[in-house]
Amino acid sequence: MTRHVVIGGGSWGSAIASSLQRAQQPVTVLARNQQTADMLARGRCEKLPDCAAIAPLDATTDDHCLAAATVIFVAVPVQANKDSFARIAARQADAPPAIVALCAKGIVSDQQGDAMLLTALAQNMLPRHDIVVFSGPSFADEVFSGLPAALVAAGNDAATKIIQDSFEGSNLRVYRNTDSVGVALAGAMKNVIAIAAGCAVGLGLGDNAKAAIL
Repeated sequence: MTRHVVIGGGSWGSAIASSLQRAQQPVTVLARNQQTADMLARGRCEKLPDCAAIAPLDATTDDHCLAAATVIFVAVPVQANKDSFARIAARQADAPPAIVALCAKGIVSDQQGDAMLLTALAQNMLPRHDIVVFSGPSFADEVFSGLPAALVAAGNDAATKIIQDSFEGSNLRVYRNTDSVGVALAGAMKNVIAIAAGCAVGLGLGDNAKAAIL
């Protein structure tokens, strides 16, 4: 049986967990604090106050839940991923390695200060684990509320198939891809492009400038 843990009880982590629950998959949210865990247990997300309550989610602050997980979604801000990887490595040291799905978009720095993709950091810290990039055009509030969305799971075929199957019957349609580096780069760069395009609109530079950026 696939046992899912979502690290992060924020908007995106809660949205992913809600979709897994709609697919009738066992899922636990590893939250940062008890207040967040308590709200999720009531079907509410602290970061999505305008969303109606859903079915209660299993949530905890105890990272021992990672030990038995077979799929782990890391849905925390980019800068918190390193700590999450360390917790996974510690709790799964004597356990079969879970598939680790990276849900954040961004680039981190290595010890020399050079840019590094999250995929590279994850592979360095979790060499036994299959790493999958989980990304796509989606708003957490809509996913949490049960509206449909499509995402990509990028990695090796066996791992992405398990993730795709996990969401079968939910509001998320997951497509598979083998180009995890390309998906990670696109996810990081699209935010930069979106900001630049927004600046062009705000400055009144016209459609030509916006098109050039895009």
